[in-house]
Amino acid sequence: MLKPKALGQVLASVCSGGVHTALVMNMEGGLLAFSGPSERDAVLHAAMATNAWTVYEKNGTPMRSILVEIESGAVLTVRVTPSLALCLISDESIELGILRQKGFTLAAYLEAPLKQIQA
Repeated sequence: MLKPKALGQVLASVCSGGVHTALVMNMEGGLLAFSGPSERDAVLHAAMATNAWTVYEKNGTPMRSILVEIESGAVLTVRVTPSLALCLISDESIELGILRQKGFTLAAYLEAPLKQIQA
């Protein structure tokens, strides 16, 4: 059984080295859990990430992840289950390859516990 406190701690474990926010959301932009400076920012990032994801999928492009560079850093969204995604928000100090590796490693770690929620 996935415990909300444990999920928050796992997300907090990647919030270092340039990553300042980590969140798990559904594919409609609903926030499931987050670690970061503020819930308001996490909700905003979840909505933006979902919007970008939806635009690409409507064009018939099946995706596992999307990496968007923004003025203040980057946003990586990785699908963990068919209905849930992980989103990492970073500043410009982290290399995109490191951000991508953190995201895919954490997504693989969370896949089995998050599938229990989905069932």
